[in-house]
Amino acid sequence: METKTMSSQSTKTLRERLAVNGFVQVSYKLADLIFGGDLSKNEIQVLMAVVRMTVGFQQSENEVSTHTLEELTGIDRRHIFRALWTLEHTFKVFTRTQRAYRENGVTHKVNSYRIRDEWLYHPRAKGEKAC
Repeated sequence: METKTMSSQSTKTLRERLAVNGFVQVSYKLADLIFGGDLSKNEIQVLMAVVRMTVGFQQSENEVSTHTLEELTGIDRRHIFRALWTLEHTFKVFTRTQRAYRENGVTHKVNSYRIRDEWLYHPRAKGEKAC
């Protein structure tokens, strides 16, 4: 039986730590946006990373750093900012709020992304019929 020590766990990349067998349910509307051809490759990767870090944790909102998005997607920071702006302002997939805090005399900003309700998967109640 193999046990993992704290040091071996901390040496794993974020991708390795998140690599679990599971899935994220997305709405048809979100899938249509992804497959519709209106999004760039970077926008799709950033969108799926935000979905993974929010909906994948059964939350509609979660704090996601730009560094985390860089790690998950392998995309340069400048292109991540551009993709986030497009997803937030053009397609209105999510809203972003920002909070600042000071630590050791340094101000840090943390972004929180909230997937808008109309883009989320909402399972039907038992007996409810499709439109």
